[in-house]
Amino acid sequence: MVSALQHDPFTLFGFALRESDWILADLLASRLDGSEPSRLRLEHELEAGYGRPGRPRSLHELRRLARLTRVLGLDRPRA
Repeated sequence: MVSALQHDPFTLFGFALRESDWILADLLASRLDGSEPSRLRLEHELEAGYGRPGRPRSLHELRRLARLTRVLGLDRPRA
């Protein structure tokens, strides 16, 4: 049986941040950012990894990194 924690979208958000998957993290943040408690949890996840090189410090920075990743084509598989 899989624990409920593995199905927690905030856990997946934290995983995407740790893996520097800015597009997935941004997608999850945009879906989860509907209430004040959700926004606080998202910000807490961002703060948890603060200090790692290149890690966004805010949801705004995360959105910019995701956009930049798409524009540069870094979201496409390499052939």
